Amino acid sequence: MSITLDDDEELHEDIDLDRLMVAEPPPQSRPPINLRPVVIGLVVLVLGGGLGTAAYFASTLDMGDVIGALDVADPNYKGPRLAMEMPGRGGGPAATEPAATSPPPVPLEQQQPAAGPLLAPPAAPATTADAGKPAEAPPTSAVAVAAPEPAGPRFPAAPLVRDPAPPPSFDTLPARAEAATPLAPAPEPMLFRETPEGPLPIVALDGRQPWRVYAHPFQPREGWANLAVVVTGLGLQSEATEAAIHKLPPQVTLAFSPYAVGLDKLVKAARAAGHEVLIALPTEPSGYPDRDPGPWGLLTSLDPEENISRLEKVLVRLPGHVGVVAEEGPFTRSEAHLKPVLAALKDRGLLYVGTGSVGDDAPPHAGVTEVADREPFREAIDARLAFAADTAKKTGTALVVASASPVALDRLAAFLARLPGQAIRLAPATAVAVAPPLGKS
Repeated sequence: MSITLDDDEELHEDIDLDRLMVAEPPPQSRPPINLRPVVIGLVVLVLGGGLGTAAYFASTLDMGDVIGALDVADPNYKGPRLAMEMPGRGGGPAATEPAATSPPPVPLEQQQPAAGPLLAPPAAPATTADAGKPAEAPPTSAVAVAAPEPAGPRFPAAPLVRDPAPPPSFDTLPARAEAATPLAPAPEPMLFRETPEGPLPIVALDGRQPWRVYAHPFQPREGWANLAVVVTGLGLQSEATEAAIHKLPPQVTLAFSPYAVGLDKLVKAARAAGHEVLIALPTEPSGYPDRDPGPWGLLTSLDPEENISRLEKVLVRLPGHVGVVAEEGPFTRSEAHLKPVLAALKDRGLLYVGTGSVGDDAPPHAGVTEVADREPFREAIDARLAFAADTAKKTGTALVVASASPVALDRLAAFLARLPGQAIRLAPATAVAVAPPLGKS
């Protein structure tokens, strides 16, 4: 803009309109809002809350609630309903209907073994009016086949609800009631032959056999039955081994794993506490190869020479033992594989504790009456121990095998405390063994 003054002293303004017309800046557009993080956050919150709620409810459900939730909801459905199988659970209208085709269960003591199938009642004689009619088939419910009674004793099934009592432990086991008389140090010089692997048991030149020399002394009582207990799996867990050695009565026979470390010290401690000892023979178990008996395992797939070689590697591991204990399985059920092993044990004067075909030409043998913790819970252990006690009273002897678990030792300690009231004496395994006839030992 310029200002000039003319003769009339009038002020004129020459305004440059082009310069004054400055373009206004265009309106700035706002950036679009990115909703993607917001949506993702909301989805995460919703899913996280839903999963957390589902996890909370799932943690409060028991198996009966889950089965009930999965049950068929159609009231007209005639098939099986899962919720009906759960005691105390409803399964809709069908679950509340009385079972017309299922009679109430008969107590076990009232059941009679059936000699054969139950046949339908005889049909009435046909009359003349019925001569031309086809014969009607008997109703399905009129013909039933009685299920055979299971062989052997009845033992309770695993409980559905966990016992509210605190679980047993090695610390809560009762102290030993009687003082132990230490057994003589082992091995004796005349009862083993030194080999590169270690001392191998042998029969002494004067005829003494390890299974008698290293046995716990025992004198039977007239009119009393004898029951032996073998605790297996020792040496692999120090707390279990200490509890078995120092808290169980000295008449209990202890079986050590050949794979344990420091077996010399463990055997000395066990014999000092009055226990005779066995070595657990790693034979092929049921479920092999998922259950592997280890590098010294005796297998049905090996020839007798290899199994005998492995047997000797096991026997040298435990000085001063009275023999071996073997788990029932394919190896002990195979006479062709077990027989050479039994012959080798007999030649070395050792005891065999286990099952299998044992003839006259065999080592001293103690058969297993029951494995106490085959089902490792209180009720089943108590039932199997009670069955072994009944067997001892009927036959004069019995032998129980149990593992060194807290629950097994806890139930075993309570069971052993009740034996004197039943006229049953706790005996070592050697006291219930059957020796071969004279002239064949």
